[in-house]
Amino acid sequence: MCIPQNTRIDPVSSIDNVPDLILQGHEGPILTSRFNGDGTLIASGGMDRNLFIWKFPHNSTDLSVVNLCKLSGHKNAITSLKWFRNDNERIITSSADNTLALWDLKSCKKIKKFTYKFDSTNKINPQTNFNHHHLTVNDFDIINNDYLNYNNNFISCNDNGDLILWDQRFKQNLIKKININNYSLFSLVSSIKNNLIFTSGLNPIIYSFDLRYFDEKNPYFKIRSPHLDSITSLSLSNDNNSLISRSNDDTIRIYDSSFNTNTNANNNANNNDKYDNKRIKPVVYDGTYNNNENYLIRSKIVDNINNSNRLPVIISGNSNKNVTVWDLNSRKIINQLDGHNGTVIDVDFHPFENTILSSSTDGNLVLKELKNNLLIE
Repeated sequence: MCIPQNTRIDPVSSIDNVPDLILQGHEGPILTSRFNGDGTLIASGGMDRNLFIWKFPHNSTDLSVVNLCKLSGHKNAITSLKWFRNDNERIITSSADNTLALWDLKSCKKIKKFTYKFDSTNKINPQTNFNHHHLTVNDFDIINNDYLNYNNNFISCNDNGDLILWDQRFKQNLIKKININNYSLFSLVSSIKNNLIFTSGLNPIIYSFDLRYFDEKNPYFKIRSPHLDSITSLSLSNDNNSLISRSNDDTIRIYDSSFNTNTNANNNANNNDKYDNKRIKPVVYDGTYNNNENYLIRSKIVDNINNSNRLPVIISGNSNKNVTVWDLNSRKIINQLDGHNGTVIDVDFHPFENTILSSSTDGNLVLKELKNNLLIE
């Protein structure tokens, strides 16, 4: 792999074998960061248009080789990234340059770009070199669904209110495009278990689509959320039955996202103006503050599926320069994690260890290990 220049890894303090670390190398705000599926690697991207790959350090001797790869190829900021399931060599990124990109980490190259173009009537022109997102691609998710044979598909959302379903196996990658409304869509997440996708954004309405009927323009259900401002982040629990939304009104809300087998998605097309607000749970998590920077601050719900001793929590970025951690059940803030000098934009949790990854406007990644706060007594 190609080795980036001007990168630093600063140990802050040591807890057992894994130190708290500040990873430096980006120039400008880092908008997105993720652990891979087995927790051995970290990917990050941001305003500098670069994709960095880091080795997760399991002890202090790993510090000299923690930074593995730097890739360039987008013409604007990287807004989101995802690892393929059970694959440490491929990543997809979305960008403010209106495209998505597929990266091969073995060759350290961008191997595919996903774009489309519109004709004068704003319809997809199959004869062009697809350039379907003509505004910022804010988020996407990879669809891992064996039943639907969607293991190579992904779905993206943009500032034009579009949802676009892609298949990277084919030359003409686009499968289907639908426009929900004229409001920007900021976040998107898919449910493996329930064949559903969820999206929301500037207008704080949550839309859900059944992937089996994605040809239908009408959603499977809609939720008029209690939020008073835009929704910047959606996240699903590991059992796919709970959905959280983070908003610029400084709150996080939670919903029932389970699939109702007695409901036919095609019948829902006749009830497009109705909202399934019974899914809203009477629970609010306060303390995820927002300022005037207009970054899409992300949150995540963390269950204990891979660690039976882990306390179920919600973690979120924050404009107060901290990562906020709530007890999912009691709704109490159990920790405010410092280490950044700017707004914390994105957060992730290690799949097996009690380590939180955060990225910020200060251009740094911070790894924090928690034990006493997150273990069930």
